[in-house]
Amino acid sequence: MRRILLRCRSVSWVAFTVRLVLVGALAGCSLGTAQVIFCGSPEKFKVINGECLDPFDKPEASPPPRHSGAPSSTITFQELRHVAPKKAQKEKENAEKALARNRQEEAVGHLKNAIRIDPEFVLVRNDLAVLYMGMNNPYPAIEQLNEAIKLDPHSPLLFGNLAICYFTVKKLEDAERAAHMAVDLDRTGTRVLYILGSVLYYQRKFTEEALRCAERVRDEYPMAHLFAARIFIDRNEFEQARGEIRAYLSGSGQDPDLVPYATGWLDFIAAQEQQKLPQRFLENTRMAEAEPKLN
Repeated sequence: MRRILLRCRSVSWVAFTVRLVLVGALAGCSLGTAQVIFCGSPEKFKVINGECLDPFDKPEASPPPRHSGAPSSTITFQELRHVAPKKAQKEKENAEKALARNRQEEAVGHLKNAIRIDPEFVLVRNDLAVLYMGMNNPYPAIEQLNEAIKLDPHSPLLFGNLAICYFTVKKLEDAERAAHMAVDLDRTGTRVLYILGSVLYYQRKFTEEALRCAERVRDEYPMAHLFAARIFIDRNEFEQARGEIRAYLSGSGQDPDLVPYATGWLDFIAAQEQQKLPQRFLENTRMAEAEPKLN
C-alpha cells in the first residue's frame, strides 16, 4: 500500500492560519477513502510523523486532528450496493494518476467527469471535497460533502470531513452538528471523537462531553491531554490538570516547541495555588479562634 501526503498552502483566518494536510491511502490504483486533517497555528506549525501540533494557548485557533491511519471501519449500505460505471471508475483512476504527478487541477477535472457520469459516486464526491480542501477552497468542498451526505446519510467519514470544512470557514455550530452526527454514526471511532472534542474545545465549551472526548482519545491523540487540562483548569481542578499536562510532557507525542506552553500552564497552576494559601490560612485561623477553648 502506498501513501500520499500533500502539504498545502495556508488558509488565512483573522488572527491565525489554518493549514491543511490532504491524506489519501492508495491501494493499487485506488485512492481508498480520503480523509482531511487540519492544523491551526498562530505562529508555529509542525507536522511530525503525520501529526499536526498547535500552540494550545490560543482558544480561537483551529483544532489539530490527525489522520487516524485507516478509514472508518463503518461500511454503509450505499457503499455496498453502489457499483460505479466503468467510465466513472476510469476517471477516478485518471485522477489518481494526476495526483501522483502533483497535478491537482487535472485531478479535479477527472473527478468532476466521474461525477457527471455517475452523480451517485459518493466516494468520488468525498475525494473531490478533500482535494478542494487541499487547494484551500472549502466552499466547493462543503457543497460536495453535503451532496454526498444526501446520497449516503449514514457515513461517519463524510460528516467528519464536513465538520472540518465548516471549522475552516468558522461555522463552528455547523461543525459541531456535523461532528455529533459523525460520532452518532461511529461509536467506536477515535477520529470523530477527536474532531468533536476539538470543536467543543475551540468554542470554549468546557463541558463534560468535551472532557469525555479528550479522555477517550488522549492515548492516540496526545494533544487531547492538553484539551483535558484546560477543562480542569477552568474548573479549578488543578491537580487533575497538572496530571494531564505532565502526561503530555512525559509522552512520546510531545512537540519540543510546545513544551514552554505546557510548562507555562504548570507555572500558572502553581501561582493560582499559591494565591489561595493566604486565604486558606486566614480561614483556618478564624476557625481556630471560633473553636471552644479548653480551660
